[in-house]
Amino acid sequence: MGFCSPYPSRSPRSCSKAGYRFFFFAALAALAVIAEQLYSALGDEGIPVSFTQAGLLGLVFFAVALLAHVLYQRIRSAEALAERRQLDLDNLAQLNEFIIQNMGTGILVADAEQRVRLINAAARDLLGGGQIRSGADF
Repeated sequence: MGFCSPYPSRSPRSCSKAGYRFFFFAALAALAVIAEQLYSALGDEGIPVSFTQAGLLGLVFFAVALLAHVLYQRIRSAEALAERRQLDLDNLAQLNEFIIQNMGTGILVADAEQRVRLINAAARDLLGGGQIRSGADF
């Protein structure tokens, strides 16, 4: 798999999944904890040293990084799905508008306040030309 830089790059060899930066920072944190334990062990300051606890803490860092990476991937896929669905809805709305405007039957939709919400070309022709527009009072 290779090394994935935590910083975005424009080169084609850069990591395609930016979520791997979680693992990079987990590795840095685990190394820092182990280095701190090593420094305490070499310092003879009377501080108890536990490499087991440091290792377990490093393992927790990687577990959190894995969870963050999985959540990152799920969010990215949900965003992509939402974008595709929005594009589908936009296309369907355009198709619906095209069909309504070009059908031979007159369609006029008014709301409770007697405002025209939708009118097609056939309804305009039946009602006397282009005087009636969407949003106008009926």
